[in-house]
Amino acid sequence: MSNNHFYPCETEPHLVSIIKNAINCVHYSCKENLLLHVSVSAEPEWVELGSGNVLVRYMCWSVLDSSVGEIIPPTVEVLSDRITEQQLADELPAFFEGIAVIVDDDIEFD
Repeated sequence: MSNNHFYPCETEPHLVSIIKNAINCVHYSCKENLLLHVSVSAEPEWVELGSGNVLVRYMCWSVLDSSVGEIIPPTVEVLSDRITEQQLADELPAFFEGIAVIVDDDIEFD
């Protein structure tokens, strides 16, 4: 991978920074105990905005420490419809070296 990192969220390039900053703001036993769990909707959905309808995918992420459990609760983000589960699974680990990353499509809303 080149130094020009691909940002998984084209429409919100700060997504990786948000997750990294959140991890840096919490106590954890050691980096090797952390798990970044990302769930992304399998299919994009139309969302109505003031300017019309937009096709998006939803993503939910959380961070767990194997010694204490969840340290960052689930947080929902809205992604471009072009971002897929496979793309996130391929790209996110490069941004979070030393942290286990799991990406799935097991996202549910109450």
